Amino acid sequence: MKNRNVVTKRDILILLVIFAGLIGWAVITTHSKKAAKAVIIVHSKVYKVVSLNEEKTFKINWKGKYLMTVQVKNGAIRAKNSTCKNKICVHTGWISKDGQSIVCVPNHIIIYTEGAKPASCDLMTTQ
Repeated sequence: MKNRNVVTKRDILILLVIFAGLIGWAVITTHSKKAAKAVIIVHSKVYKVVSLNEEKTFKINWKGKYLMTVQVKNGAIRAKNSTCKNKICVHTGWISKDGQSIVCVPNHIIIYTEGAKPASCDLMTTQ
């Protein structure tokens, strides 16, 4: 009769690979590249591109209507106030890492961050 409670070398190797993968994922996500700028899109058009290196607060107006107040401080950006009902965009809080975003669906506003240099990718495909 075979004993099923024995841990084999294969089991230990699988656990070590999984553990190493989790540590790698944690390192990558905690050391994400800081963003250098934020792009603000209103009604599918680029409204403004702001540097995250300067501190400022400004209002987003669209066709004479106030929609949102945006604040930039310490390398991050947030929706400080908005005219939307649920204020999900305001509750998103500060974003500062490359690729993060704030979305206000009722006001048709998207704010997303970008790094200083685009990631380079070298590919070669053959048939």
